[in-house]
Amino acid sequence: MKHIKNLIFGILALSFLSCVQQTQTKKISFQLKLENPSEVTSVGLRGNLEPLSWKSTMPLTYFEKDNVYRTEIELSTANFDLEFKFVVNDSVFELKNQNNRQIQFKYEPESIVYKAIYNVPEPIELSRNE
Repeated sequence: MKHIKNLIFGILALSFLSCVQQTQTKKISFQLKLENPSEVTSVGLRGNLEPLSWKSTMPLTYFEKDNVYRTEIELSTANFDLEFKFVVNDSVFELKNQNNRQIQFKYEPESIVYKAIYNVPEPIELSRNE
């Protein structure tokens, strides 16, 4: 009886280990336009997967040439999506009382460009280069 319990435990342990998905590399370029940039001292990004966090803001860099704030991140994840919001002045979250922005991932390495306008829920462009 003791051997049967050990055998069942071993089979269960192996089945749980085989369920672990491999991580996939995601390179994401975020580009953000502000409709009214007056009184904005900083623009950033917060989200649910590292290197993003809901507790601290990842800054976006302003490019005057095309009037766009940008940043790029690379993450290695087995998650199926990324939730995030843009933040101004390190404390004002966009889309107040609305759902977070979301990017659904494919189960493969991806390079993604996410172009948005602050406080407009839908991206103006979401493109992928696999």
